[in-house]
Amino acid sequence: MTKSKVKPVKAEETEQVKVALIFVGRGGSTYCVGRDENIKIATRAAKECKRVWKGQYKFSKGTVLTCHLYDITDVIDLWGYDLSGNVYDDKTKKACPYIEKIKVVV
Repeated sequence: MTKSKVKPVKAEETEQVKVALIFVGRGGSTYCVGRDENIKIATRAAKECKRVWKGQYKFSKGTVLTCHLYDITDVIDLWGYDLSGNVYDDKTKKACPYIEKIKVVV
C-alpha cells in the first residue's frame, strides 16, 4: 500500500478569514484581519483605532466604537472597501458576505 502525497488539511487552516472595519469620521477607517473569534478581531481593531486616531480625536473612557465584520475567505488576492460599508474582492468586484456588527468599549 502506498502513502498518499496529499497532506491533510489542519482545522486551523479551514477557518474563515475575517476583516473588522471601524469607520471614523471624515473618511478615516481602521481595520484588522484575522482568523480568531469575532470579538478578538473587533477588540484588536478598536485598540488600533484608538492608538492611530488619538491625535485627531479624543477617546474618553468608555467610548463605544462600532466594528463591522466581513468574511474575506474567498478573496483571491486583494480586497477593498468603500465608505458606504461594502467590502469586495478587488479583482472580481464581488461583494464579501457581512458577518455581524460588534460594539467595543475602549
